[in-house]
Amino acid sequence: MAMAKRCDRCKKYFQISENQPSAVTIAYADSSGRIHGRPDQYGGWRDLCPDCMDAFNVWMKEVQFVEG
Repeated sequence: MAMAKRCDRCKKYFQISENQPSAVTIAYADSSGRIHGRPDQYGGWRDLCPDCMDAFNVWMKEVQFVEG
């Protein structure tokens, strides 16, 4: 039996796949890469469908070289 989750971004249902991650969390890192705090302090884990996960990965690649 397949298990479905609901995307926290677009609210569509999607089937969970072992081959593709479907959850992200927000964390804050300093300039040396150390992560501060716990994931639940910043909103916890978010389940994303494959389309939203792809959009998130594109966004991460765009912002990873932005300097503060």
